[in-house]
Amino acid sequence: MLNALDRDEEALASYEEAFRLTPLDEDILLGQARTLAYLKRFDEALGTAEQAILLAPTKPSVYKEKGDILSRQKRYEEAIQTYQKAVQFDPNDALVYEQIGDMFSKLERFTDAVKAYDRALRIWPDWIRVYRSKADALEKLKQYEQALAVYNKALKQKQYDFFLLCGRAGVLKKLTSSRAESLVESVEALSASLSLDAREAGVERNAQTVQGTLLLTLS
Repeated sequence: MLNALDRDEEALASYEEAFRLTPLDEDILLGQARTLAYLKRFDEALGTAEQAILLAPTKPSVYKEKGDILSRQKRYEEAIQTYQKAVQFDPNDALVYEQIGDMFSKLERFTDAVKAYDRALRIWPDWIRVYRSKADALEKLKQYEQALAVYNKALKQKQYDFFLLCGRAGVLKKLTSSRAESLVESVEALSASLSLDAREAGVERNAQTVQGTLLLTLS
């Protein structure tokens, strides 16, 4: 409650007192770690999350909290490793798979991001936000047809979503541009091929002329 009122220092003091009274409660440590992160005291937050992991090494939420702190520090590789530890203990947590996808996207590892978003959508197939993230990753990979298919699928569930509609429009524009560029490249390649054929035909005719002249000279 105190966190919600932006009274984080008071909240932190309350967590510390609660943990003094109940020193084996990892949830108190998680609340404390979260508050420290809000205050941008990341090293302390990380240390507190590590304490929670020692108390509950098989509890997914302790790894998720640590992953969130690492993410805020932009330590994306470490965050991925920590989130992956969380899904080892809870393979049905769609939110953590989304976070993994987001970390891969931050690292511009978009193929891995798509795989993570797919895992999230298998668990929670109506999650519009993840459809947007997956489509964006596919767009970064220049896989415009696949990105368009993702937007179309999402729009069947939420027809008038502003962000979906804008994203789809952007992909359509790039897809049209990409097709136009491919067409130009095809035409240029065809023209070059025809030009080469013409040059080769000219060389052959010249060779035949020279050969004819030599034969006449020799005779």
